[in-house]
Amino acid sequence: MAQELLHAIKGHKIRKIAWMAIKLDMAKVFDRVEWSFLNKVMLKSGFPAKFTSLIMNFLTIASYKFNINGHVFGQVIPTRGIRKGDRISPYLFLLCSKGLSTLLR
Repeated sequence: MAQELLHAIKGHKIRKIAWMAIKLDMAKVFDRVEWSFLNKVMLKSGFPAKFTSLIMNFLTIASYKFNINGHVFGQVIPTRGIRKGDRISPYLFLLCSKGLSTLLR
């Protein structure tokens, strides 16, 4: 797909329009979503502030503990990312993608 995109961009050299292609590594993208960015995108997209606050509370309530040989150790409180197993995560990711696309335009 990337090769086809680059071929299409090379074919548009006659016009004086700037073209750009970005290849995103989607493997770990859920772990890298900044919560503040998601919050701003949701508000700019017209979501009610109360709904946005509810979603942000849902994201920020997560914490993780480690189970090593049957013993629970420590606690890690994340500062960014979307949990992959949640049903709402793909939709939140799509909002972030839309926000990135809008920023690039």
